Amino acid sequence: MTKLKVLIIGCGRVAQKHVKAINKLNKEMELVGVVDINEEAAKKITANTNAKIFSDYKIAIDQLSPDIVAVTVPSGLHYQIADYAMEHGANLLLEKPMTMSVGEAKLIWEKSNATKKKIAMGHIYRYFPLVSLIQEDISLGLYGKVTHGTVFV
Repeated sequence: MTKLKVLIIGCGRVAQKHVKAINKLNKEMELVGVVDINEEAAKKITANTNAKIFSDYKIAIDQLSPDIVAVTVPSGLHYQIADYAMEHGANLLLEKPMTMSVGEAKLIWEKSNATKKKIAMGHIYRYFPLVSLIQEDISLGLYGKVTHGTVFV
């Protein structure tokens, strides 16, 4: 079986979780490259790998032809990267939110249909133990009747 080639664009904290998952699935996937304007961040998450480091996502996609592009950059950059990646043959793993507007999200959806590329949405914080504890406290009524909330991460 051929391993899926994965490119991660954005080397912050969320990207570290992606590297961990790729390493765990090392029979099915291989981290072939990372992209970040911060070379030190890129070096940090590629330690002990053969992944190439890039500062330009277009060059990385063009040179590596990844099967999957994981987009872990700030949300305002999601649309342009997703559009380019799918146009050049990659499936996507987008961290939430998908885009900063419904219009851009719709365009990404339409591009995935046109190119036959898949989109998966990441939401890693959902599985943090603290989230389960808060959910349990809310269901027990410890905060009264919760009608809305705001989270800053």
